[in-house]
Amino acid sequence: EYHCELGETDPVFTPRVTIASDDYLQRVLQQIADLFGGGTMEEIGRKMADNYALIEDVIDLHDTPAFQNGDLTDFNTDDTQIILEQNAEPKMSGGLNMAGNIADALMLQYYEEPDEVKAAFGHQLTFEDWQRIAAVKSWYGDVLNTAPLLAINTAHPLLRRYLASYSTRAASSHSFVVTMSTSAPCLPHSVWRSTHSLMLSKQGHLLAVNWL
Repeated sequence: EYHCELGETDPVFTPRVTIASDDYLQRVLQQIADLFGGGTMEEIGRKMADNYALIEDVIDLHDTPAFQNGDLTDFNTDDTQIILEQNAEPKMSGGLNMAGNIADALMLQYYEEPDEVKAAFGHQLTFEDWQRIAAVKSWYGDVLNTAPLLAINTAHPLLRRYLASYSTRAASSHSFVVTMSTSAPCLPHSVWRSTHSLMLSKQGHLLAVNWL
């Protein structure tokens, strides 16, 4: 059942923070730091430093007027921040956020553009290079969405809907439709199977695995 105007997302499918006490939010942020940064938020981006450098080369960041004028810098590796507010989706700021969005755009080009050199703005990238770019996108999605304390919170409205549906319909059947978008932690042409998604290259090779 769809309860919104055409073009609007049904809130039940939006990964919103539904519980936001100060103590809970601090525990979530610490869990994210523990899982992905060895205990500190500053270390989260540093794990992707080499991947960041690859993306900077691919987009010729140092040759852009904004970089040369000082309006842009290299992707910072120590400024990852997670923003959690009640009734809002989790958000991220910092170098990982920027690098993740650029990796998203590059991977979309990889799938849509038959010429891989053109997709990489004239750069000759190996398959391993594309894997490293995909890893930034996966890392961004994992850091932002998969900490257990946060995931169960953002899934709460959907789980309540499922529970209500099963409780009120003795013999009901349920169909699940999974949509892909460049804002999700997977890519077009991904193959979904039960509890994980596989990110495949155009040749059918594995780029990344995202555990759900």
